[in-house]
Amino acid sequence: MEEAVGYGAIDCTHMSPPDSTLILKQDRLFLVMTVRGEIAPPGHCSLGLFHDDTRILSHYALRVRGGAPAFLSADAPRTYGGQVDLAVSDLPFGGDPWDPKHAIHLQRELLLSDRLVERLTITSYLSQPLDYWVELALGCDFADIFEVRGWRRPLRGQFYAPRVEQSTLWFQYRGRDGEVLRSVVRFRTSPDRVGSDGARWWCTRARHIPVILE
Repeated sequence: MEEAVGYGAIDCTHMSPPDSTLILKQDRLFLVMTVRGEIAPPGHCSLGLFHDDTRILSHYALRVRGGAPAFLSADAPRTYGGQVDLAVSDLPFGGDPWDPKHAIHLQRELLLSDRLVERLTITSYLSQPLDYWVELALGCDFADIFEVRGWRRPLRGQFYAPRVEQSTLWFQYRGRDGEVLRSVVRFRTSPDRVGSDGARWWCTRARHIPVILE
């Protein structure tokens, strides 16, 4: 499990929930994220994307150049859709430490239909073009809903090494009942680097011209 997922056994008996969450629901899918739009730290027992009684996504975290973005707002006007707004200050890019300003805006639009879709819009307000990177960390432990509520499993099924393609990442697990479960992550814009734990994109940001990733 640790080799395939990035962490070992799940222990949910003493883990407290985050202070605030973003919750979406559509048909057989149920999503619980932090208010920043993340499933992090990986394997957190109060978070995840669930299909029926199985967690099909257990790590989902955005990392960007400039450090952890500041939280601006989060809203879920519909049970199946939400939006999170974040910002990175100009300090890592030569801004005035006496007068820091929000320089890069990150808008995360999340939609549950028969899958989870995210559209990330990145807009720079710096006066000069900027070489920028974004990465998305991913993992899937296929935990049972009772397991994330504190039930200890003596045995688990078989984890397969994630399968990596140019624009797709496959997670696969064979349960104790012999059923094979798969979670597939597809990138509309092919990443510059994709590995078993996520993907990274490089882009040159011009002022006020957004880049959109899905």
